Amino acid sequence: RKGADLIMQMHLTLSEALCGFTRVITHLDDRQIRIQVAPGDVVRPDSIRCIQGEGMPTHGNPFVKGRLFLLFKVEFPEPGSLTNAALQQLRDGLPPGEEPELTGEEEEATMGEVDISQFGSGGGGGGSNEAYDEDDEDGRGRGVQCQSM
Repeated sequence: RKGADLIMQMHLTLSEALCGFTRVITHLDDRQIRIQVAPGDVVRPDSIRCIQGEGMPTHGNPFVKGRLFLLFKVEFPEPGSLTNAALQQLRDGLPPGEEPELTGEEEEATMGEVDISQFGSGGGGGGSNEAYDEDDEDGRGRGVQCQSM
């Protein structure tokens, strides 16, 4: 809560986020509120929508209410949980991804999942790699300059 505004986190399946949904939420005063997102109105992960007049009553005027913000968390399928047929249906139904033009000269790399807290701890032993931390010998660096047109 912040002032008269309330915030609520709502978890959606990927299917709900892409295809729409209807949900009933219980407000703090035990009222049932139906919310709907129409098919084709895609809900992006961590997006926020607002319902006017469903927040807390304002101080001194209980008939004027704040807003209810909904923060959407989209739950993706677990790796390996989709069948080949389901993957093909998704490929057929969703816009295609960008296909790069391959020359055969590219090097192949393997990606793995990582926790963002590990960012900056590379350099072999996990500590600072001073050669990459400074741009100039005096340690001040030159900064980034924008190209003028």
